[in-house]
Amino acid sequence: MIDSQDYTDWCDYAGLYLKNHSHAARYRTYEQKISEAGLVTRIVHDFIQIAGDEIDLSNWRSYSVYETGKHLKYRIEKTAFAMQAIGAPQIAEKIPTIKDRSPMSQLMQSGGDLEDMMQQIDPLQALQDIRKNIANEYPNLAAQAGITPETSSPTPVDPEIETLAEIKALLEAYVTSHQQDLQSDLDQHGDPRQDPDFDPQRRLQELEEQRLREARRASQLDDVQKLKRLMKQFERRYEKVEGNPAKMASIRRELADLYSDYAEDQTDLLPKLKDCLAECEEFQQKYHNIFHPQITKDPALQKRLDDFGTHTIDEEFEFETIRVSWPKPAGFQGDWTGFRVEIEVQPGEDQQLSLLLDAMGRLQSNLPSLADDLKQEIANSFSEYWDWMEEDEKSDYDVTFDDEGVPKFDSLQQEIGTPSITLRIPGWPDDDEVTIEGYVPVEWDGEHGYMFEWEDAPE
Repeated sequence: MIDSQDYTDWCDYAGLYLKNHSHAARYRTYEQKISEAGLVTRIVHDFIQIAGDEIDLSNWRSYSVYETGKHLKYRIEKTAFAMQAIGAPQIAEKIPTIKDRSPMSQLMQSGGDLEDMMQQIDPLQALQDIRKNIANEYPNLAAQAGITPETSSPTPVDPEIETLAEIKALLEAYVTSHQQDLQSDLDQHGDPRQDPDFDPQRRLQELEEQRLREARRASQLDDVQKLKRLMKQFERRYEKVEGNPAKMASIRRELADLYSDYAEDQTDLLPKLKDCLAECEEFQQKYHNIFHPQITKDPALQKRLDDFGTHTIDEEFEFETIRVSWPKPAGFQGDWTGFRVEIEVQPGEDQQLSLLLDAMGRLQSNLPSLADDLKQEIANSFSEYWDWMEEDEKSDYDVTFDDEGVPKFDSLQQEIGTPSITLRIPGWPDDDEVTIEGYVPVEWDGEHGYMFEWEDAPE
């Protein structure tokens, strides 16, 4: 026989709702796919899970109901309806009357006057509340800091509504009396748990991957519309400012940045987006003087720039510095990755530009050995993090090690992004030494990545 927990689990494993927007969004989706009995079961079961030891409607309304506007109205109404359906009229009647007592709600009710609100708050008590909440939410971190989570007092029973125990009993009775409807939902959508090879964690991972695919698809469709809109805005502004490059900088940058997000790697892209990228590429060629301005009038220097491949020029530093970027420069593809390269040069400084291009050429020649050394540096960086990782963190990485405990780079590579290299002459014009700084995105240190420096090797 199906019980409320069994049905709730089925909702999750069946993948009826893959997003994570809100309870209201989830229930709206369920309402289109399952029976009324199924919707009631899921709503009440969720409410019970949130309640904890006993029902505290004020706490539930203030800290568990986070929707606003019509979504808030929908969730409150559906929760009250579900309680009425299982035979709990007292709580069903009271739910719509509960006020939001959260600090954010108080701020909104005060007209957004944060200063007045803060004057009514005891800062010492606020700090104690924050400390208590963090300690209760993250007991392991609290223990490391010497903080003992406080034992919360039992929630007083509200005599005007049904108790939590009564709600649980009413829900199970409701589920028992609606077995046919609930079973019909399972039959209609299928029950993956009946697969002899069913694994709960694997199934949830499959659904998460499906959610990400759908999110990427939606994002790509949005970006198709955004690219088309930017191209129209670009043309209108171009006519208005009579093609003045300085007055086109912001929209050029916005359009070029969005284009480059996809242009470098077009795997797993929707056909509509691929077509739009091709259209956008032609568009940039049409306005070549805006998207690919020349930073030198020296034909030989311009040819050297072009020989490294397609590049972009961005005057984003108030025209004091120009950044020339090659997402895929010729000759900068190593045995394990390609490198993004950029140089920073002052406008009109052809000698500086020539020195930087010289350094790029030397770097190109030395790249195989440098990239090989970088592999070992990255592996060492991972080893350092591995030593202090918690066991649950280590389980997130499918990395293998050699007999000496050194991570094998091939197994680590899936956690590593595309490296980028920046060449500049910081002491110009007094000093013509080129610096080469690099950055590699790594999964184990998403905030900082792995940063490195290479020494220029002029003859």
